Amino acid sequence: MAVVVVTTKMGAGVLYTHTTDSSVDWPNVPNDTYFYDLTTELVYYKKTTGTIVGSYDTVVTDGITVTGDGTSVNPLVATSNQSAGNSLISGGASYSSVGLVFDISVLVYSISGVQYTSAATSLTLNGGDPTNGRFDAIVVDEDLLVSVIQGAASGAPITPSIASDKVLVQFILVGANATSPTINTEYIYRDDSTGTDWIGAVSTGNTADFSSTTPTPFQGTQCTLATIGRYGGRKGVNFSTGTPVDRSEYVVLSFRINLPASLSEAEISYFRIFAYSDNSSSAGYLGWVEAGNYVDFSLINTWQLVTIPTALFGSNIGTVDTLGYLNFSLYRCCSTTLDPTAQIALDDIKLQTGYGPQLNVATVDIINEGQVIGSASKLDFRSAPGFTTRTVFSTTNDGTVKISTNLSNSITTDAVIIPWVIDATSIGMAQISEQADTPLVIDAPINATRNGQQLILKIKDDGSSKVLTWDSIWTLFKTTANAAVTLPSATVPGKWLYVTAYYDLTSGNWHVTDAKVEA
Repeated sequence: MAVVVVTTKMGAGVLYTHTTDSSVDWPNVPNDTYFYDLTTELVYYKKTTGTIVGSYDTVVTDGITVTGDGTSVNPLVATSNQSAGNSLISGGASYSSVGLVFDISVLVYSISGVQYTSAATSLTLNGGDPTNGRFDAIVVDEDLLVSVIQGAASGAPITPSIASDKVLVQFILVGANATSPTINTEYIYRDDSTGTDWIGAVSTGNTADFSSTTPTPFQGTQCTLATIGRYGGRKGVNFSTGTPVDRSEYVVLSFRINLPASLSEAEISYFRIFAYSDNSSSAGYLGWVEAGNYVDFSLINTWQLVTIPTALFGSNIGTVDTLGYLNFSLYRCCSTTLDPTAQIALDDIKLQTGYGPQLNVATVDIINEGQVIGSASKLDFRSAPGFTTRTVFSTTNDGTVKISTNLSNSITTDAVIIPWVIDATSIGMAQISEQADTPLVIDAPINATRNGQQLILKIKDDGSSKVLTWDSIWTLFKTTANAAVTLPSATVPGKWLYVTAYYDLTSGNWHVTDAKVEA
């Protein structure tokens, strides 16, 4: 047993200053301290009062629930506890793989600010139009009734309108003359974990039978029965594939879960699913989802359907494109004794393409010169080469965001002792303020991609003149009075020197149009 002081930022991404061997050491951790426990492999915070906050603890403030601790495995997530309007809070639909039958999980939803919960059910869509495709909408209403709004068949079908007394669960594309929906399925687990589906495994301290016949499997002849004795971001039961799938293609993760005993009575606080890009938890991190929001912890010996939009795995979108590893993890928060084991059974785990559950993501109008040109939930501002983009939120009541784009950026250094190579990706001015070594070799800038990109060099020595050597890429131009621009061969002691050049994309040269020295 020990409490060890550390001084480096480690795996969790939070600057913790101590480590503990186990919870036995926690009383010895100083107050107002972040620390990492080697047994749970999680970061905790000991408040000034001595209270220890676990990395999965929840904070409630003014109608917003904030969960997580800001680490890469447990990022901060804010969820509104109040709803004004219609929204699907949790649950969804999953294709049954039979005909046009869809299984609907328990749905939690809000209509006009009133929250409802409907029971799990299934329904069957009508067959496809002989000639054209259509979109159908699975919806739920104030009477807890799940139903289908059938769209109009068309050569260019559109989604049907949803009345104000209903909540959209999922759109379904039904093709022409179709007897099954236009959905692709990636099976993660059906029977055992050694066949054509993903491979199952468990972390140290946990066990799993991937060919269990108890409880009675939901489908087939086998299910996964996992006994979880170690909890955390990478502990539990996991499934991986050597052929990761396209993250953007599959919109719904669905599975069945059966609880042999109450997780509530076992004091399980959270049931989370962590996703990674390749076949291990050391691959690109995609985020986690609180699957406990979709499961009744006290309902035992019953197969519950869980459907989760994959968009909720919200980390590294746009930079990590694949999905190849899922970890199902339980967590019992802040125990000062050994965690008890808990069992979960899993079956029929799969990813599906198609139109997924509505996420009710807030959007903003995109306006160009006073005209609305679209809407989006995320905006990615990118500068032209040689510039940087800055965004500034206004303080006006209408929530307007004022954006200044393509602002010139600069880089400053005291001196260089090797050839001066400027990265022109987002630089408009490069400065040396106290050059000591001579000669100063001014090499060809790199990463210039925009024709006409401007670059200003601002150079001053340390008080004594320094020789300047220029790469041949710096091409001299004449002024309008036909006077030639001359590149200086040396600095003037203690005086600023400015050189202005423009990039020529065709030749790859920098056209020098001006060179001046301080008077």
